[in-house]
Amino acid sequence: MAAHQSRSTVSKIAYLNGNFVAHDEAALAFADRGLIWGAVVTDRCRTYRRRLFRWHDHLARFRKSCGLCAVPQPIADDRLTEIAQALLDENGKSVAADVEFVVVLVATPGGAAPALAVTAEPLDGARYRTIVESGARLATPRVRHIPNECIPRQAKMRSRMHWWLAEEEVKAGDASASALLLDLDGQVTETATSNIAVVRNGEIWTPPRELVLDGISLRVVEALAQKSGIAFREMELTLDICYSSDEMLVTSTPFGVAGVSRLNGKEINWPGPILQKLHVEWSQLVEMDIWHKILPCR
Repeated sequence: MAAHQSRSTVSKIAYLNGNFVAHDEAALAFADRGLIWGAVVTDRCRTYRRRLFRWHDHLARFRKSCGLCAVPQPIADDRLTEIAQALLDENGKSVAADVEFVVVLVATPGGAAPALAVTAEPLDGARYRTIVESGARLATPRVRHIPNECIPRQAKMRSRMHWWLAEEEVKAGDASASALLLDLDGQVTETATSNIAVVRNGEIWTPPRELVLDGISLRVVEALAQKSGIAFREMELTLDICYSSDEMLVTSTPFGVAGVSRLNGKEINWPGPILQKLHVEWSQLVEMDIWHKILPCR
C-alpha cells in the first residue's frame, strides 16, 4: 500500500476500505494521515501449502500495534480472516499450485475515516535467496534504535526513517549487508526485517522481548527449541557476545529462520548445527521445506 503502486504483480485484487479492488488501485490518498504523520501500522503473514501460518498470532500483533500507535482498526478478526482467504482464493487462481503467498495488512488513521488495506501476493523467494544460501551479512551503523520511550518497538509500523538512514549507511560500505541496530546503551536489538539470536554452549539467546518487535517467527524458534530440549533465554546481547557465538540466527516471516555468516566484517560460523536442526523441525511442522521457492533446488 503506497501513494503510487506501479510495480507489476501477479495478484489481481486487493481489499481497500470495505471493497475488493484491482491491486493497482489499493493506494493511499495524499491527504491520508498515514502519509502526513507516518502513522502506518502493518503486519504480514505467509502461507505454507497455501495455508496461513500463525495467522491469529499475526492478527493479535496487528491489533496490538494499532493500539500502541493510536491507529484505529475497527474491522473484526473474523472479517479480516474472510478477507485474507478471499484474496488467497482469487489471486491463487492465476499461479501454479505450489506458489506460496504473503498476506499484508496495513492500517492508517486515514483522512475522514480510518483506512485499511489487505493484499495477497506471491512470495518473492529470490529476494531472500542470498540470506538462506550464503548467510546474512550484518553491520552496525552509527544510527541507533529509537528508544521505546519515543516509539514502541513492539509495534510493527512504517515510521522508519531511522531504518532508512541505517540501511543507506551500511550499504554504502557493503551493498549486500543489512543494518543491525544497537540501542543507545550499545546493546544489540534487531534488523529492519528480522529478529536475531545467538547460539552459545548449545543454548539460544535473544534480546529481551520488550526491546524489540515480538517476532512471530522467533516464537516458532522458541517453541521448536523447547520441544528439542534446547534452552531459550532472553538477555541483553553485546557485539562481543555475537562475535564469539557458536552461531547467529535471523528469523523473519518470509524465510522462517536463517543464519548469519558475517557481522561487521567478522566471520560467524555458518551454517551451524542448530540452524540445520531448526530448519528440519520447522519444515516438519508445516509439512514442507520452509525454503521451498527460495532456494532453486528445493
